[in-house]
Parts: sequence; C-alpha cells; structure tokens
Amino acid sequence: MSALNNFSEIEIVAIDNQNRAGGNGRLNGILGHFNKKHKTELQRYGRDVVKKTLIPPSSSDGKNPIKMIKANVGMGCRISSTIDNAIWLSRELAFAPVQFDFNGETITVKGKDRPQEIVQQRNEAQAKARKLYQAEREAYDKSLEGIWDREREEAKRLARKELLAKAQIVIDRTTLEITDNKAWATRVQSDKESMYKGGITRFAERWGKLMQASLRTLDRKDGHTFESIAKATERLADDRVNSGHVYNCAVAQLASS
Repeated sequence: MSALNNFSEIEIVAIDNQNRAGGNGRLNGILGHFNKKHKTELQRYGRDVVKKTLIPPSSSDGKNPIKMIKANVGMGCRISSTIDNAIWLSRELAFAPVQFDFNGETITVKGKDRPQEIVQQRNEAQAKARKLYQAEREAYDKSLEGIWDREREEAKRLARKELLAKAQIVIDRTTLEITDNKAWATRVQSDKESMYKGGITRFAERWGKLMQASLRTLDRKDGHTFESIAKATERLADDRVNSGHVYNCAVAQLASS
C-alpha cells in the first residue's frame, strides 16, 4: 500500500532543532527511512520524499520533530481511499498529523485514527451543515429580503418573456438577407437531422434577422454601433441559453453567408 497513489505532493512541516542537542538527527532519520523503504514507489511516480519546510521550535513542541504533513490529493481520488492513505502516511512518518483538502473541505487525520470513524464523523458533519443551510434558507425565504429577491427575479423573468415575444414578432416578419439563399436553405434542411446543428442554425437565423431589423430602424447617430446592436440582439435571439461554442459557430455561419 502506498499513499503516493492518492497524493500528488507531500510537504513535511518539521521543527528545526539544529540549535538544540541532537540537532535534526531524528527528523533526518525518519525521512531517510521513509525514502529508503519507499524508494521504488518514489522512483515510479517521479517524486522526491517530498518537500520539506522547517519552522522555528516553540515551548509547546512534543517529541515528534514533524509538526504536520500537508498532502495534495490527486485527481479522481475517492474520499475513503484518501483517508486510508493519509492514515497510512501518518503511521509511516512517526504518527504525525496529515492534513489535506478534499472538495474544499480540510481534513486532518492521525495514524491512530480509524478510517470508518473519520468517514462517519465527516458524514455527520456534512448532514449537520446541510440541515443548518436548509434552516437558514427557509428563514431567508420567509424574510422580507428573500421575498423581495424572489419578486425581483420574477419581474426579470416576465420582462424577458415579454421581450422574447416581441422579438419573435420581428423574427417572423423579417426575411434573412444572405448571399446564397439556396445554400442557406440546404444547410437548414441538412442541419434539421441533428438537434445540435439545428440549434446552431436556428440561433444564427434568429440573430441575423434581429440584427437586420435593428440596423434598419436604429439611428447610428444615437450611438448605436454594429457591435452594440449585435450584442443586444444576441441576447434576444438566444431563447435557449446557448453555450459559447454555439455562439462562435453562429458567428461563423453568418459571416460566411
């Protein structure tokens, strides 16, 4: 078993005892033993025994020269195996505490801990946090601030719904002016076979019609530029919340038409 399967980097935070009797001999012995024992794994993963950080001694220091082991969790690791390996790592390095972050949560374990108990404590803490969040959310929803926020969001939704309805009238009344109508009609017919491609072409056509209508009716003297019109009409053409890739494809379609 090797913690190197779970951790991409390990940092040893140790007490610098060089000015004390015995110096850093015990620390060097612990790390030297770890290096020698796990030489194969270290070579396989291309890692040194890790980064070592020395901190000044204090009166509260115990016998263990290692204050803390900080570990970075690798991609795709499960919490259960990460806890197992963190406990293993603590045992291999003089039972020093091992600290790591997992999905934004900082977890600290020691070599004497039991994995099942750590997992259970974590689950209980998460359940408590969810319950607290739910209670806070319910209280917020009942507060004046919560009620006002919902009313504002509803007003925004209704306003956008009204704008989209008006935009649809313009789209229905506008004929897209392009260089090759036959080629565009062929593209529209072909893209109907794919929901994704059809969505891009539909968005491009809606956007093109709205830009045409706006360019005809808006006065450039009032500060309306092609860029500002394109940006404003893009929001109205996008009635399905398209991705940036769809936007880029639509730009390419209109530019080539």
